[in-house]
Formats: sequence, structure tokens, C-alpha cells
Amino acid sequence: MKRLQDDRASGRRATKRRRYDAAFKRHLVELSLVPGASVARIALDHRLNANILFKWRRQQLRELAQAAPKPAAGLLPVTVVEPERAAVEAPMLAPIEF
Repeated sequence: MKRLQDDRASGRRATKRRRYDAAFKRHLVELSLVPGASVARIALDHRLNANILFKWRRQQLRELAQAAPKPAAGLLPVTVVEPERAAVEAPMLAPIEF
């Protein structure tokens, strides 16, 4: 019976993943966020799969959302008016006719 060789023994190299620096990723994400820009076209122009660019967009937008300062709950000044005085002091509105 013939024995099958694995890829390492046959001399074939496993493909390595390409690595991209953060500045390159950020640049492509910014290009893709321009109104009217096509993510697929940008990815194709830079020899990438569009899914990778969508993943980078998701990651960067998630990071920006987490880094954005959350507005603190603010208190508004309130004036309490007694109901009897409020009816007298409130201006009368004319009824709306249709």
C-alpha cells in the first residue's frame, strides 16, 4: 500500500499570514468611512479581501466608541410652583380650530 506524504515532507511551505501595521489599517478604514466610498473597491485596490477591511472597520469603530467620553448626567434647575398660583400665572392659550 502506498503511503501518503504530509506537506512538510513534500517540500511545500505553509502560507504565512500577511501582517499589516496599524497606520495602514487606520488609513484604509478612514478611506472606507468617506460617504459614497465602496469598501469592496478599496479592498480590491489594495489587494485585500473585503471581509478583512470590514473587520478592521468594526474593530476601529468599537475602539472609538469605547474611548469616547460618556456625557455625565447633568442636573437641571427646577422651580416648584403651587398649583393654584400656576393656574393664575399661566397664560391662557387660545383653542386651536380646525
